[in-house]
Amino acid sequence: MVLLRGTEPARIWRYDFSSEPGYLATDSSSHVNASAAYGTNAVGLQGVLSHSATSGGTPNFYVDDARGGVGQHGILWRQNTSGATAAANCGQDIMYACWGQHTESMSYWWSTGRVWTLTEWAADSAGHWTGTDNAIPQRVLFSVPLSSMDSSLS
Repeated sequence: MVLLRGTEPARIWRYDFSSEPGYLATDSSSHVNASAAYGTNAVGLQGVLSHSATSGGTPNFYVDDARGGVGQHGILWRQNTSGATAAANCGQDIMYACWGQHTESMSYWWSTGRVWTLTEWAADSAGHWTGTDNAIPQRVLFSVPLSSMDSSLS
């Protein structure tokens, strides 16, 4: 998946895997071509995971919105070609902001059914990058079952 981040709505590309585990499918010239492209009205996305419940089925896209400030949790959305179907609801003051802080990517490990993500943030206490001397590391690798993500989506 490739996302464009900024102030404009994101575009999402989907790629097929090859029969050799861990590689993307290539054409006869060894080029990797997107198998589908989608537009979304979402802005500011950092990571996306495409998953179909059945082989060849309609994919759901799990996207994370990494909100910008220090200590702000992200928002997890599930979208498909019909539109955004839900956002995780964790019942806090900002009831949809319960995903990891500043998550950058998502990866699905099919043999365990778990989604892995990595938070990516290092800034000073004011949320500004001033170099490594004043950085407060906040990088965390974590995983959750895809089934629990689905059950948390309202």
